[in-house]
Amino acid sequence: MFRFVLLALMFVTNSVIAQINDSIFAIIDEPPAQEAYTLQHFAEHYAVVVDFYASNNYDPIWYRNGELSAPAYELMQLFRDADLQGLRPADYYANTFDSMLAKAGNNDIWQARIELLLTLSLLQYTADLKNGRVSPTAHHQGLPVLANPIDYFALLNTAKSASSMALVVERYEPTVVLYEDLKQAMLVLREKHDDPDYEPLSVGKSIHPNDEMSRSTYTAYANRIRALISDPADMVFNGIYDDGMASNIAYIQYRHGLKPDKIIGKRTVAALNASWHQRRDQTIATMERLRWLPRKVTDQRYIIVNVPAFEMYGFEADSAGTQNIAFKSDVIVGKSYRRYRTPLFMADMSYMVFNPYWNIPRSILRREYLPHITEPGYFDKHSFEMVEFFSANAQIQPVTDANIQKLREGKLQLRQRKGPENALGEAKFIFPNVNNVYLHGTPAQQLFAKERRDFSHGCIRVEDVPGLAHWILKEQGWNPETIQAEFDGGQNKIETLDSKIPVAIIYLTVVVDDRNQIMFHEDIYGHDTVLIKDLGPTAEMVMQSEIEMRLSE
Repeated sequence: MFRFVLLALMFVTNSVIAQINDSIFAIIDEPPAQEAYTLQHFAEHYAVVVDFYASNNYDPIWYRNGELSAPAYELMQLFRDADLQGLRPADYYANTFDSMLAKAGNNDIWQARIELLLTLSLLQYTADLKNGRVSPTAHHQGLPVLANPIDYFALLNTAKSASSMALVVERYEPTVVLYEDLKQAMLVLREKHDDPDYEPLSVGKSIHPNDEMSRSTYTAYANRIRALISDPADMVFNGIYDDGMASNIAYIQYRHGLKPDKIIGKRTVAALNASWHQRRDQTIATMERLRWLPRKVTDQRYIIVNVPAFEMYGFEADSAGTQNIAFKSDVIVGKSYRRYRTPLFMADMSYMVFNPYWNIPRSILRREYLPHITEPGYFDKHSFEMVEFFSANAQIQPVTDANIQKLREGKLQLRQRKGPENALGEAKFIFPNVNNVYLHGTPAQQLFAKERRDFSHGCIRVEDVPGLAHWILKEQGWNPETIQAEFDGGQNKIETLDSKIPVAIIYLTVVVDDRNQIMFHEDIYGHDTVLIKDLGPTAEMVMQSEIEMRLSE
């Protein structure tokens, strides 16, 4: 990253050099301090700076006609507002420039320091903005290594003549529409402040509307609600958990992905107790994950499955090129136990299967079905059949003791016949991947009424299968009627997509709904906790105080 050059800036002579070009040359020609080599990306950014200024006669980018330009001041403000992008202003020395400007005046060496610090900050800012601060593969092996290199020379050449740096850096933001929503959410969250004296609420038995409530309990809940809601319904103590408070609780439940039943239980209290600081951290982690989406995914029609929100979205652009959510459905994801968690990865959907068989994975067979396989009527009860291999044309083997032994030994496979009781429902949607995870229907529609829907073995169950089938097939001449007729026909059929659709299985605990309400979801797999820790202070941040002290000398 860029902090290494700061150390070089501090070891250069303070002698006055005639022109800023000469001062720029003197600074970048001076070998950097040895400790600077310990900072990440030193070679990458140092080489860019040296080569760019050398190829441009050491002309400044930010000083025009001897004065710091308007785009330079605009860039400083962008660094100050880096938190709106889920980034840290201190990483770009947002609060250092004012003290440097106060010292600069007409001093060429200080002007050169400002020049180079702005340039290096811009390089780091755009790198963080486009590709994130941590590697996605360090957190989830199924996510791709980002291949979004920045042409730094093109960036700096654009900056030289730019009238607006906001427009320049905007090109490096994630293109997924969810990101823009989160920027607006951060505008709200940055103004929220926690009460340092707040004592977390506690709950024993669940509290239902019209239950008796002591004045102290009512007051504690009312105060917390007022801290979380800008315009709450009126709450006046009258000895019970009244309608006004219940209305506010239902709103808070909705905002946290909970069933708005107005019952105050453990999960509702946890939502009430979450601090604004925690919510900002959640949002920062979510924005970081959106940077992990390759541009080739978000530049076309694509699907996002949001695991902690138990939702999926189908995106497409309108005639003006604006992305919109064209399809949305609730989903069921893998259980929170590590072995059953839905993995995070990206792949391309290439086909769907009408009326599929369920080819039961060996791991599930061993754990859940083999212990019961000899029970009388077990095969008929579950519509199971044994085959030598998984294929629509596979020959069904009779249920005999010898074949059951072959099943135990892995010489035969178990599958569930297509039909209304099939675990995959009416269809499955395939995007080939090493995890053998796919989207599919389910006969257990009652589970979609649950507020927390992590029930599967890792695959993703879709509530609105007909809607998803229509969305992916509509450009191939299918309509809701022809799709339903195919379901009703009961035939196992593969429909190949004319154009593959990118699918991203990702983990976003903060989203903005279609009413512009910020929605917070539970960190069901603990992924946020790990990422937020990794986004914490870096080696560069540890050196911040020393660098700022030297700059103030």
